[in-house]
Amino acid sequence: MLGTSGNRAIDILITYRLLRILTTPFEKQDAFKYGIVDKEGKVLRKYSSLQDNKEKKAYTWLHRFCFNLKRIMKKAGLGGRLGSIALSLAVLLKEHNEPDITGTEEDIKRIRAKEKMGISQYPELEKYKSLIESAVVQWIKLEGKWDEIVHEDANLPPIVDTKDTELSESKNSTIYGTFFGIDVFKTGNELITYRDREVFRGLVHTGDDKYEVV
Repeated sequence: MLGTSGNRAIDILITYRLLRILTTPFEKQDAFKYGIVDKEGKVLRKYSSLQDNKEKKAYTWLHRFCFNLKRIMKKAGLGGRLGSIALSLAVLLKEHNEPDITGTEEDIKRIRAKEKMGISQYPELEKYKSLIESAVVQWIKLEGKWDEIVHEDANLPPIVDTKDTELSESKNSTIYGTFFGIDVFKTGNELITYRDREVFRGLVHTGDDKYEVV
């Protein structure tokens, strides 16, 4: 059962939208039609540059999150994909808990006006965390990649756990939340986990483990 918010209809709608975006190829997305992303999902135009309402509807927070997941899933080798997915969800929630005032002057005025009324840009998104996690796991299983990703995460070198422990004990970082069973830490205004693929690659490059970058 996916219901988490107390409103079954909203739960089903969010799950449907997530899975629909995730299972639709980039070249069939409206964002591709409007030249916002290419056929590989690479961003060609930032959200802040979009003027037309149709373009903005084709590239919402949900699209950006799903497109990022699809790009992560295409990467193979060096593990860390589950950590990258966890970090993506953490960043999504952080963006809407602490909205970044960017975009057109009209966008900024609208966001500030809503904030004065006590209305966030995407209210109550936090309570859908478990629902989003569940939908993403469904999609990964449909792709036949779940067991592979879990295996990768379980076999990351010990340095990853060591570095994450250092984060947890550091006075300069606090735990932001747990996503897909992975702790994500906040350092300053940055979110980090050493289980993220790119951060893990950084460890490899600096010689902190015995793996080689191919």
